[in-house]
Amino acid sequence: MFTGLIEEVGRLKKSQAGVQGFRLEIEAPAISPQIKIGDSVAVNGVCQTVIHCGKTTFQVEAVGDTLKKTTLGSLAIQSPINLERALRVDGRLDGHLVSGHVNAQGKILSWMQSGMVWKLILQVPREIQSQILCEGSLSVEGISLTISSLHPTGCTLNIIPHTRENTSLKYARIGQRVNLETDLLMRNRISSPSDGLNMETLRTWGY
Repeated sequence: MFTGLIEEVGRLKKSQAGVQGFRLEIEAPAISPQIKIGDSVAVNGVCQTVIHCGKTTFQVEAVGDTLKKTTLGSLAIQSPINLERALRVDGRLDGHLVSGHVNAQGKILSWMQSGMVWKLILQVPREIQSQILCEGSLSVEGISLTISSLHPTGCTLNIIPHTRENTSLKYARIGQRVNLETDLLMRNRISSPSDGLNMETLRTWGY
């Protein structure tokens, strides 16, 4: 489980294609010394298992549905990557609950400064539009963001300068595909409006 608060913006150092997928080597000097094999790390919002550790780098392996649902298979060398280690049980939840299981890819329609903030307008796939709402949470490339308004094909999010400067949004461009994960609690309300969140639901989600 993650919070959507980015710890470091790393860089893709190497991408090696294999029979089942891609082995990604990520340069992340700030968090690599604190990572061990088997740890979970959110890589642009995608939960990945660390399979190799170095002093300033670590490696993960993206396979199967991960490559179909996310942008990990199309990352270019030196691409900026949002990184977050898994939340400790005794940690503070300052963002929102993020599972690292991406629902779909969205597309940046507009990205521009508006006064003191930046406006990010996203195209959201129709199949998950019912899971987003104004002032609700949305994980974009692993970043916990709040939806400011909805439009017929997606949503608008206001981005404060700190978030832009300390995430991959600093390098975002119009037309870019981004990983989206809708809010877990919102999805549960839609699928089980009368039951609410319970242990059985969490077990079906793999927790």
